[in-house]
Amino acid sequence: MSHSVKKAIDTIRMGEPEKAAIVSQMNRDTKGRHGGKFDRRLRLPFQGGDLDVEVQHPNGTLALLLMRPRNLSTHGISLLAGTYLHVDTRCEITMLTLDGERLRVTGKVSFCHHFSGKLHEVRMLFEHPIEIENFVDIPDEFLDVHAKRIKRDAVDAAEAEAAEDAA
Repeated sequence: MSHSVKKAIDTIRMGEPEKAAIVSQMNRDTKGRHGGKFDRRLRLPFQGGDLDVEVQHPNGTLALLLMRPRNLSTHGISLLAGTYLHVDTRCEITMLTLDGERLRVTGKVSFCHHFSGKLHEVRMLFEHPIEIENFVDIPDEFLDVHAKRIKRDAVDAAEAEAAEDAA
């Protein structure tokens, strides 16, 4: 996907403190309530600034939207959006690594849930797994507690890559 519009549309239209408060509320309200494969993966808070998300709507039109990240895994991301997105909508996110490198990550919407007012939680599954440690600092004490999940996620990512190479 390639978008000709340079400036993303802010569908949330809230200040930084309000966005942070909503993400915190989402984290409290949805803790332990999700199911499915996405939830077995280790998710880490990923609450930097807004991200540019290029969306290809089901009718083929493209839009560049600002969305607020909530959490990140090797296989996907949860975002706060001010609009509904259909499942299977193709997306491309521009994310900054810890080193300041801009990377474009592609995927599809796997879930979109109305949260409050005009706000929605959007979950996107990446087309290819990412190396999460390139985007978030993982404290050693966290690694100790979640070592099995981190290892399982790494094995899943390696298997997916091997299957893609074999195809």
